Amino acid sequence: MQKLLTLFLVFAVGYVSLAQNVSQSQMAMSDGINNAYTLSVDEPIKFTKSVWKDYMGEFGKVKKNKQKELESSGASVSSLASRPVDVFASFEKMGKQATLVHVWIRTEEGYFSAENEANDAKAIAFLEEFKKEILRTKVRKELKDAEKALKKKDSQLTKLIKSNERLHKSIKSHERKIQKAEEDLAKNEKEQEKTKSDLAKQKEVVEDVKKRLEEI
Repeated sequence: MQKLLTLFLVFAVGYVSLAQNVSQSQMAMSDGINNAYTLSVDEPIKFTKSVWKDYMGEFGKVKKNKQKELESSGASVSSLASRPVDVFASFEKMGKQATLVHVWIRTEEGYFSAENEANDAKAIAFLEEFKKEILRTKVRKELKDAEKALKKKDSQLTKLIKSNERLHKSIKSHERKIQKAEEDLAKNEKEQEKTKSDLAKQKEVVEDVKKRLEEI
């Protein structure tokens, strides 16, 4: 008996924790005035709507009806019911960085509400999962941005490595050219010395010829 009581208290505390994030009230919507589950999200309305479309898109088609609600008719949501359900959602802007999400869940028996504790718990858990999906979507975007930045840095590193290789090749090429120029310079200096020697000898030849010419 004590164990059953403890288990009940744990379940009750867990349920209250979820319920604190989700409120209920009778609200006007495309099908009249019905019980709505309202969830507060600390994200801009545009982003919240986008995540909701993706979230509900896993269960069926999402369309905007005449009342500008996002309607999912005949959605196959096993966590809510074994049969298809109709889910309606409207979004209320709360400043620049917050949104109220109003959700109505309808089956053949009527709309989910606190009157049916089992359905009520399922609806609250379903909306809590949506809130987690918002967080997951943000983290996925952060991961995508981080991977994009990583790829950019990797590309920069690859370019720097290739540039480094080109510079080393350029240095080696210039070193070979410098070595060749130094060899040519040394050769030139030797040829200058030889030419100077040849020039001196040729001057002697010229002087000798001049002397012979004078003696005639």
